[in-house]
Amino acid sequence: MRRRRYLVTGGTGALGAIAGCTGSLEDDECTPGSDPISEIELDFAGYTESDRYTDETYHVRGTVVEQGSTRVVIDDGTGLAAVSVASSEYVFDTEEFDIGDCISGSGSLHVSRAGQHEMPHVGLEPEEIEFGSSEKDISLLPDRPNQTVSSDYDGLDEEITVTVTGDAEIQSDRLLVRWREYESETPWTEADREWWHELTDVEPGEPIPDGSQFTRATNSFDYSALWLSGDRGWSRELDQLKTNDIR
Repeated sequence: MRRRRYLVTGGTGALGAIAGCTGSLEDDECTPGSDPISEIELDFAGYTESDRYTDETYHVRGTVVEQGSTRVVIDDGTGLAAVSVASSEYVFDTEEFDIGDCISGSGSLHVSRAGQHEMPHVGLEPEEIEFGSSEKDISLLPDRPNQTVSSDYDGLDEEITVTVTGDAEIQSDRLLVRWREYESETPWTEADREWWHELTDVEPGEPIPDGSQFTRATNSFDYSALWLSGDRGWSRELDQLKTNDIR
């Protein structure tokens, strides 16, 4: 396989190819890296989001299932993870690789991004990144639910009302509501957490009906509603709010 420039420099102007090339993989089987994704623990105790990256490093390898210049999602057969370029100087050149290709690299967990989605997000060191082909079949990512989650905060009464709208689809034990003190920089994995069935009268595992809601007295907080698909660790943040944004 020919060596190509898979990274480009990013900035306010046009992108330009970096000097030198990233490596090319020889293994078309795209086997998991030294750290299978399913074994990477999101233990951010002792970290804040201002720390940016963890001290530990991980080596991951997987098939590209979602492609972007600043974030690529890979599947290594044990689970899903997001990867990005650790250096803010570079981004991925999406014209040089495709969905179904293989990517490998080493780096540390990105504290805020991994915490936000509660799935591994590894910032790969530029010199460690390699690309290649993959013979694996691609399993598409789960579709985002059609149901929506919205929040209404009354600053005078210091109450927040969170409502699920749309035909019953999301299971009550798949919608996680998270709270943390405003601007605390606590990783979301370390925040206060409650499942929808713990906040409402919807039974655990039952689809959430249209209009289901709860009201909670609170102030000076960050709030986030996270949907966990149950498929390879895939999740989506469906709603978020910071009280300071609306004061």
